[in-house]
Amino acid sequence: MSLDEEIAVYRFGQGVYPVEVVLEHAAGLGEHERWWWLRTFYELIAQQKPVAEDSDQAMVSSGLDPADPAYNTFKEDLTAGLSRISAGEDNQTIKLLLHVFKRAYQRQLALNKDNSSSWRYADLSQDETVQNLLAKHRLLAEEIYADPSFRSEFTTLAKLWHNRRSQGPVGVPSGSRRQTNAAYVSYDDLITESANYFTNKNLYAESLLHKALRKGVAVRYKLDKRESLRLLTDVLERYMNETYGTNPLP
Repeated sequence: MSLDEEIAVYRFGQGVYPVEVVLEHAAGLGEHERWWWLRTFYELIAQQKPVAEDSDQAMVSSGLDPADPAYNTFKEDLTAGLSRISAGEDNQTIKLLLHVFKRAYQRQLALNKDNSSSWRYADLSQDETVQNLLAKHRLLAEEIYADPSFRSEFTTLAKLWHNRRSQGPVGVPSGSRRQTNAAYVSYDDLITESANYFTNKNLYAESLLHKALRKGVAVRYKLDKRESLRLLTDVLERYMNETYGTNPLP
């Protein structure tokens, strides 16, 4: 999920955007991009610490029918953990999750808006604020790209990613689609995919280098995990575009 995509989700959470703005964007993504967007969206929801009551209020806010049998399954899955929710199944489920996010986020916003330095709890109603955030991100990405101390690591990681992509498409776990052909993200899917990765020594090397590089960027520029990962991906995309004419998305 790019920075502007994440900002859009938080602007919805603050009531700046209607839910349709986020839904239309998610619906327009390609299969791989949608899968990765959903993975990040799960994390955003979990960070807001939703409770069971949020699903009841989400039903009211979303205008969906609480008598729908699928709702009981949704509520059970939300209580059990987000890893079981098939948010890629249809827009109704994503709409429900967006309203769950909004309910939980507004609680966190009330607690953190006066004592947090994170942009996620700042007032995002002004376009100028958003443009400043995006401009700051682009400048930092440019600085990291030009930093010679990371050049060899980015070059090597770009080569590893390119070699993996040239062997065939990866990213959406195999066997993870329902009859709707929508991407389904579960804990078992992720564990299986990880196990497959580590049976290949190149994937293992790639994972170690990626983790080390992300930590190095985070320490050097005093970034949190999400910010360092996003910047690493943006810079790596530039390396791959310039060298191989492709990008690091699966």
